[in-house]
Amino acid sequence: MTAVIAFASCAPALQAAQQESASLKIDGASVVFVNPGPDTATAPALLLSGDFVTTDQNCRKRASGYTGCTLPDVAAGKLYRVVIDQGQVKAGSVTFYRASGGVRPIYLRLP
Repeated sequence: MTAVIAFASCAPALQAAQQESASLKIDGASVVFVNPGPDTATAPALLLSGDFVTTDQNCRKRASGYTGCTLPDVAAGKLYRVVIDQGQVKAGSVTFYRASGGVRPIYLRLP
């Protein structure tokens, strides 16, 4: 758990260092992962916290209280929207890969 906290605390610097154009944001009653490119975002794994309900088939509530979503690959120029049916997301992050980046994971979090 300490490693996760340490990793999350350096997220703003990490995002800047990655020079990544993708984004994760809250848009009304949705969490949106946007991939402007240059290539497909492969194996996106979304982790959300808060008191909320979603019926998205790719999301499962975990014993830890977090909700994990294994999203389908998101092609360049596309997005994936997780609709929040009720409640509020407090925090979230997504990790994914790009073919152009090799096996290096890319990490983004909600602002």
